[in-house]
Amino acid sequence: MLPVIVVESLVSPFKFWHGNIHSGMLYRNDFFACVQQFSVDDRSRAYARAIEEGKPGYKVCITVSKTTYTVWVEMRSRLPYPANDTVLGPSGDSAIVDEPVESCVTA
Repeated sequence: MLPVIVVESLVSPFKFWHGNIHSGMLYRNDFFACVQQFSVDDRSRAYARAIEEGKPGYKVCITVSKTTYTVWVEMRSRLPYPANDTVLGPSGDSAIVDEPVESCVTA
């Protein structure tokens, strides 16, 4: 799926918890999670990353500001990183399910 390109001032940013605090945004009634940020000099890399994220059919968005391009993937499609969730096992002891991964890494 091809990415939608949006001026950053038209989205509503927020933070959410998924094992750690991550960046999210709301655009046209869809919630997106930040995948990666690129400098304005890396426009082609940002677009290539967005195309890659959209290959399985996920909704992808690129926000554009004066200094960055940010790639986002729709949260209902998939989260771009695993959670660091603690669950209780059968004996009542806790276990870490996944290792945390940085969201919205700047390239």
